[in-house]
Amino acid sequence: MFLRLVLIVLLSLPLATTSMARKYHHKHHHKLVRYSPKLIKKYLKQLERYDRNQLEFLRLAYRMGKKYNLGYTLMAVAMQESDAGKYMISVTGDYGLCGINLKYYLINHKIHNTYYKRLEIATKLIRNDLLNIRSAIEELRYWIKRYGHNYIKVWGSYNGGTIPNYRYANKILNRIVALRRYIKKHPNFLK
Repeated sequence: MFLRLVLIVLLSLPLATTSMARKYHHKHHHKLVRYSPKLIKKYLKQLERYDRNQLEFLRLAYRMGKKYNLGYTLMAVAMQESDAGKYMISVTGDYGLCGINLKYYLINHKIHNTYYKRLEIATKLIRNDLLNIRSAIEELRYWIKRYGHNYIKVWGSYNGGTIPNYRYANKILNRIVALRRYIKKHPNFLK
């Protein structure tokens, strides 16, 4: 019941316009994506605080993405988008473990955009982790096809679309470094 109420409220909110996003991305695209010891340390602390369910979400993301060489990327995306399953709904219209944008999910899957379809799909994206992760893999593979293996652009485009969000890419890069260090410290994590 609570989930349905939250969905109803969020679905009635206007989404940020793409022109607002474009202005932001154009202004800041020159910033370099780089390793940040401060961010890496922050993300390592975050990983250490995760409960069993959050760690299991990360394992699931890794297992599903490994086949496409996206295991670490999907774990980093799940950390960034939902805090590894802790927050499954965002105010920007993103749902589930990997923060799938509802508006673009409907467009990409040629689903008629009605209130009831939005409610139905948003609920599926929240409750069905496999669907959510598969959708994230689809999206990442689309950007890999477009940009090759320039993962900075791929990660930035996962969040920003045709105008990559380099601040987002920077967070993903540093989360991947933190994940690698965490797994090195906990070698049985992915087993």
